[in-house]
Amino acid sequence: MLYDGNEFLQQQTLANLAADRLSRAITFGELKPGERLVERELSERFGISRAPIREALFALERQGLIYSIVRRGTFVRTWTKQDLWEVASLRSTLFALAGQLAAPCISDDDLTYLQGLVDEMQTAANRDDDRRLIDLDFYFEQRVLKCCPHKRLQQSLLDMRLQFRVFRTATVEPAHAIYPAAYRAIMNAFRQRDPELVQRTIHDELTKVAEAALIPLPDEGAVQITLPTARMLPDDRTRLIPTTDIGEFLFSHRNT
Repeated sequence: MLYDGNEFLQQQTLANLAADRLSRAITFGELKPGERLVERELSERFGISRAPIREALFALERQGLIYSIVRRGTFVRTWTKQDLWEVASLRSTLFALAGQLAAPCISDDDLTYLQGLVDEMQTAANRDDDRRLIDLDFYFEQRVLKCCPHKRLQQSLLDMRLQFRVFRTATVEPAHAIYPAAYRAIMNAFRQRDPELVQRTIHDELTKVAEAALIPLPDEGAVQITLPTARMLPDDRTRLIPTTDIGEFLFSHRNT
């Protein structure tokens, strides 16, 4: 049988779609921590054949969102307050370094784009649009990383992106109102193009947000990963940027 390149491309596209839907279902709390993931059931739920579902599960296991036990199955990972603190503190440290390295390279166009994101963060917070606020956080990071001349640092932040999405979902209610103010402070530092100031501001602002967000969570036991239903307004069709394609991110970066 001749190799069919189109068939392979279609399979990868379906795997991207499966990874995107699965990761969102997990990080937004639709699939609960400890829940068993069965290929057949997921295939029926998402309307995608089992082979792409299997590929997506492999990708999500590499990202630390799920785990497998021999002869028992695959399960959604359970998170503790300590787990979430480790994710947030590591991300703050790495992102601060990325900002420090990006500061001399950032252009006026970059600043305009980032300011647009910060403005929309405030709009999303005012609307209690938690999903959008989480996406905007990642768009901000993505633009800064494009200006950062450190490929291994870029990859390190990309590798933990989905774990940080879990942190944001678990802490969205206490934290979402204070995110725009933190990013306004970060923007002020970027405008001065002072690398040390940018590094210090990102680290301090995101650490303060993380600490405030973690306070309400239980010190012991599993943390509930649930995203409240956003109050969407009729003009949400005119958003600045479309939602992220997590599946494309997973498969485009897994071999870099």
